[in-house]
Amino acid sequence: MLRSRSCDHTVRLGPGRRHQAIYLTAESMTILPSPPVVAVVQHDHPPLRPPSRLAAFVTPMMVQGALADWRATDDMVAFADPGVIAQYAAWRATWEQTFELDSLASLHRLTSVAGEFDGAAAAPLAELAAADFETVVEPARLAELVAALATVAAAVRHRGRSGFGVVDATPGSRRVGLVVAWSPDASPAATPEVLAADQYLAAELAADGVRLVPAGSAPLDAVAEVAVGERLVRVTHAAGTAEIAAEHGRPLAWLVPGAALWRVREVPEVVVWARTLAGVEAAARAAGALGLPVRFSCT
Repeated sequence: MLRSRSCDHTVRLGPGRRHQAIYLTAESMTILPSPPVVAVVQHDHPPLRPPSRLAAFVTPMMVQGALADWRATDDMVAFADPGVIAQYAAWRATWEQTFELDSLASLHRLTSVAGEFDGAAAAPLAELAAADFETVVEPARLAELVAALATVAAAVRHRGRSGFGVVDATPGSRRVGLVVAWSPDASPAATPEVLAADQYLAAELAADGVRLVPAGSAPLDAVAEVAVGERLVRVTHAAGTAEIAAEHGRPLAWLVPGAALWRVREVPEVVVWARTLAGVEAAARAAGALGLPVRFSCT
């Protein structure tokens, strides 16, 4: 547990938060959303040199004196134009296939849910969670992992619970499906889990969906819609609407980057992990065709 001084309430950081950016000072707390996990199939060695346009934005990763990978620097995200980011993705595709899964925290939640059903079937997933999803699954174990996820998905579907997902409703947006989704802990003793926060606002996951807690104000429960403007953020929630100064609503932009309008929808719980279920199966299929392992990593 952490207690935010600015919001004056207790928030719970879920499992799998080792990679989540959390900044604490004497006066404030900043928590960025849990990052996504990727499944990677490396079908070739990385190039020894990057393209000239990318040279300032990548750094080599060395293992035992040999080049193992190239990683983007923080400057790429902060300062590079979208064309550089697109070129980086295309460059990486020349030596590997990357399948984006769900967030690290969400995958730990899936592991916890899997343990409620069948410990044996959940074992391959539990092994990944024990390594914080920073590990390699060899070709001989891939079928077992895919089968375990299918078993867990069937059990989740059968129990019939709901989760919550975000749809990008920004006019002109080309995003399809859910941008992000969560499965809340609905047990009686559970406390809301912090998704993102700063000294002005905490965005949390509660049993009834997304809850916002502005500093010094009453919580906004069961958020249905968020409209981000230049000066104000308009929030539609269970009790009506509220307006938050844009500079005090940054965690909402962190949750759904690039969206000017987004809506929260109740969805079947199994849909929360649709990206992971499809991504792991696709990665295993691609790796199996080449006799290669799958590397899981938190970006």
